[in-house]
Amino acid sequence: MLESISSEEEIAPHELGVAGLPREYRTHVKINPDTSTAEESMLFETEGLVFLHNPSEEKKLSAARELGLLARVEAEGLPLDALTGFHPLGGERRLAAWVLGSKEIAIPKPPERLIQTIQRTKRARLILATPAHLDSNPPYLPPMEPSHVFTLADLRVKLVAAAVGRPVTVSGWDLLEESPKPSRRLVPAGSVYFIELQGDPGMEAIKEWVEALWLRPLPLQPQEDQHDGFGLTVLGAWTPEKE
Repeated sequence: MLESISSEEEIAPHELGVAGLPREYRTHVKINPDTSTAEESMLFETEGLVFLHNPSEEKKLSAARELGLLARVEAEGLPLDALTGFHPLGGERRLAAWVLGSKEIAIPKPPERLIQTIQRTKRARLILATPAHLDSNPPYLPPMEPSHVFTLADLRVKLVAAAVGRPVTVSGWDLLEESPKPSRRLVPAGSVYFIELQGDPGMEAIKEWVEALWLRPLPLQPQEDQHDGFGLTVLGAWTPEKE
């Protein structure tokens, strides 16, 4: 779709992509493992996403499409073959059907036209697809020099502007310590950073830079947060109003 849109064409944002997935709430009760019966006053609720997309304005059941999650795993020695079949997914351990992908079902690559635009303008929009943990002060901006210049994926860039929403509070459960993790305030998904490439990087270096950031965790974060999928980024073009 990106390759077929001209600069003069009007676009309705609500018609692009998939809208926010519906949320499903379930009420549970804690079970006593000794008696296999419910414990008194131990009700709790879980919240999850329903992976269905219905593009029809009339919400016809025949138009609904089931969605799935595509994951990229970069590790050695993992028994990934054992993940085929039904296994838990997520903090609430809901069962999900796991299927090993193939090279034909690959993570989408950045559009070639986008790479060419960034090569030409040496400007880009850095967009967060998931909340990010920027270990800096203030916490919603990347750690940088007083000149607003910092290193990002081996290239020097300058932060010109940012559009950042309200922080999101994230916690979790520490399986090793068997205790809640401390709450943290993260930069929300959808935040946009307008950056300019510094110096004179070559065409090939800019292409490698785009590919290194595309749908990967922001390298400005702690290593553990990168492994957990925080700060996934995509890039967008940022061109002057008149060219």
